Amino acid sequence: MHDARLESHHCSFCTAKKDETPIMAQGHTFDAWTAIEYPTCSLVGKETRACSVCSYSEMRDVASLGHTFSEEWTVDLAPTCTTEGSKSHHCSTCGMQIEVTAIGTVSHTFDSWKTVEAATTSRPGTQERRCTCGLTETAEIPELEGLSNGGAAAIAVSSTAVGGGGITAGIWWFLKKRKLLGFK
Repeated sequence: MHDARLESHHCSFCTAKKDETPIMAQGHTFDAWTAIEYPTCSLVGKETRACSVCSYSEMRDVASLGHTFSEEWTVDLAPTCTTEGSKSHHCSTCGMQIEVTAIGTVSHTFDSWKTVEAATTSRPGTQERRCTCGLTETAEIPELEGLSNGGAAAIAVSSTAVGGGGITAGIWWFLKKRKLLGFK
């Protein structure tokens, strides 16, 4: 409040005064507080108000809001088969992150094996598969056993003419070096 002012009777011909009485201030009539800087999670805000009678103004701080961190983890960067990822807890107001934690790499994601070169009885073959990251994995297909001449097998089919007691057909595997499928 401001100092009290004086009320008095004044002479209309000179500066003489009589009956001086203090006039006490009535007090301010303030408008509502108005924000001029809004508080954030970590910064103090400011607000002001003014007296509607004399225009005197006041300013005050508004406390910061403080962070509100989630209890659940948020994956910030998903891991791949070649790079680690990360996860953290986020403030629901400003997005600030705490407890940033690494997530280890994941296993490669390969497509199915594809034959590049078929195996024969004289040499092994190769097969490969690719990961989504571009890595190619190659494996050997073992050499075939039991067939000679590069894997060629002879198939003989014999049949009799229709009408002489039915049709007989047989499939014979002629193997030069090994006997397969229990043939002797």
